[in-house]
Amino acid sequence: MASALISCIVVLPFLIVALVFFFIWRRNNQQAQASRNWPSTLGTIGASSIQARPSHSSEGGTSTAYYPEVLYQYEVNGNRYMGQRITFGSQVGYGDSNRARAIVDRYVPGNQIRVYYNPNNPSDAVLEQSAGTSSRILFWVAILILVILCITIVPTVLVFSGMNAFFSSFPFMR
Repeated sequence: MASALISCIVVLPFLIVALVFFFIWRRNNQQAQASRNWPSTLGTIGASSIQARPSHSSEGGTSTAYYPEVLYQYEVNGNRYMGQRITFGSQVGYGDSNRARAIVDRYVPGNQIRVYYNPNNPSDAVLEQSAGTSSRILFWVAILILVILCITIVPTVLVFSGMNAFFSSFPFMR
């Protein structure tokens, strides 16, 4: 019984992390869906660039992530706004600068672009009415966590909770 309790204690933090990731993924997708009903206006790209951000590993190595950055301005009801959100979700850095370049190349400074804005809060705007790469990453990490929990912890809990006869029929559980 103590082993089942320990397994549950181990599972809980991972389950909470997976649920938080699902919540964020769902919220980003709901925002993207809601933005399909938002009005749009023409805006102007002020700047677009790639920001290289180095990171250091605990082993002493370094790597660089490349982040696409776009600044744009737009006007709603005579008020001027600045925005920098491309998609819903967190900004994602790419290990390959070409992926960031492909995004930045779509937004040439000086060009006009369609900006979708929240009619209840016009400063809340986006260029693409979709959940970005970060949302997909969170979704798949959450799925991976749940699969690992199901494969490793759930059978252990079931064995210690009286399902020994069922699991003893599997050669890998003997």
